[in-house]
Amino acid sequence: MSRQLFCAGVLGVLSLSTLVSGCSNAVEPSAEAGATGTVELPLTAQSAGVQYRLAKARFTIQGKSSGFSRVITPAADLPVDQEVLPVGAYVIDLSDGWVLEAKGPADKAFNAIDATLVQNDLPFSIVKGQTIDVVFEFVSRGNPVKLNDGRVNVRISVSDCSAFDSYAAALAGHVVDCLGRIDQNSFLLNDSGYLVRNFAECTQAQGQTTGDEPLLDAIDGLLGLQYSTRDALPNGTNPLAYGQDCIAGRWAEWREQFDGSGTTECPDWKLSGIINEPNADAYQKLAGALPQLPAADTGRPPGVLSSLKINAAYALSFPDTAGTDQRCGTPGACAALCAGGFPSFVIASDQGSVTTDPVPWESNRNYSPDPFVPSYYHPMSYYGPLPGDLFGAAIRAEQKEPCSFYDDSAAQHVPGTLQPNCTVTPDGTKACVSVCVPTPIIQ
Repeated sequence: MSRQLFCAGVLGVLSLSTLVSGCSNAVEPSAEAGATGTVELPLTAQSAGVQYRLAKARFTIQGKSSGFSRVITPAADLPVDQEVLPVGAYVIDLSDGWVLEAKGPADKAFNAIDATLVQNDLPFSIVKGQTIDVVFEFVSRGNPVKLNDGRVNVRISVSDCSAFDSYAAALAGHVVDCLGRIDQNSFLLNDSGYLVRNFAECTQAQGQTTGDEPLLDAIDGLLGLQYSTRDALPNGTNPLAYGQDCIAGRWAEWREQFDGSGTTECPDWKLSGIINEPNADAYQKLAGALPQLPAADTGRPPGVLSSLKINAAYALSFPDTAGTDQRCGTPGACAALCAGGFPSFVIASDQGSVTTDPVPWESNRNYSPDPFVPSYYHPMSYYGPLPGDLFGAAIRAEQKEPCSFYDDSAAQHVPGTLQPNCTVTPDGTKACVSVCVPTPIIQ
């Protein structure tokens, strides 16, 4: 199932105010006169012409060390609900029964959309002179969304499964290079609903040279992004909380459609050429076109991003025993269909060939000299919806290649470095990638 992350920000703002909202029930703890703050709950959002709102919401705020209790039931069309609280520590809970709704440009009314709450019972504190965010995360469908500004800098943000597209494309590319094909039997879902490879070894290794990251390790590393339990990540929230949905879920949805397509045989792939393969001279020149970090986000990716793609061209053919009377048509059309479980992998196809364009930080090649140092950085935070890409191939961390990281609290792209990041899957496989870590926190 295609999914997205829906974040409802709850912002605590200190103020010397005696305003009390009339939409809640409260038992106030004793507090110093005037030592209060305002909690704002943004409930509506708009993006790309689509309006979103959280309906039937019932929030309960409990004091951690006092008898404070407040129940809030704001109207669905209320942009921001404001609550004044005494300073202190709290927990906020969203009760069952809420509904996430969307209204597109052609819709006459709001309609409920599928959504799942990732985590509840979130702690926050009202501290004099400080502003904090508390984020509710939902998994749902849709497009990137940011909340209309309320009284302060709060927002609802949505990051859909397109944030996993580069990982999916890299995964499919490694499988093609490993097996010379990709089809409905390359993977399967295990009993826990995770995507696992259905092959034990590579039958070929197109483009592999001594020193490259082994293809099976690269494949397992990307499959490991389904597991949120792993080495510490440089985020306030877990960006892999919905990894299983966006990797295994999208593949399962594609597999169901593929099985109904009438296609039974997929073509063989043979690498015919690579365009824009990284080299030191080209990438140090391209470095001058990258934004100087730190940089505020403009909402548009830098134009140089398209020049960094590593275009790979493959020639296609059907096995001799298969024939060419597949319902999908030409080898090119069939290849695109057979790789459909990994969105954004195939960018172009014709009768007998396809083209892909993996990003350089997903390359498992050991380039010598390394084209990505010293002045170039991988513009990962600019790729896809914010916060962009966080993960690259494990081999990219060996020389601690530079990258860009989106600092949400500062609302800007900052310098980072690719560091190793691993998990151990339930079957005992160690699965590693690299992760972009903002430079100031590197030990």
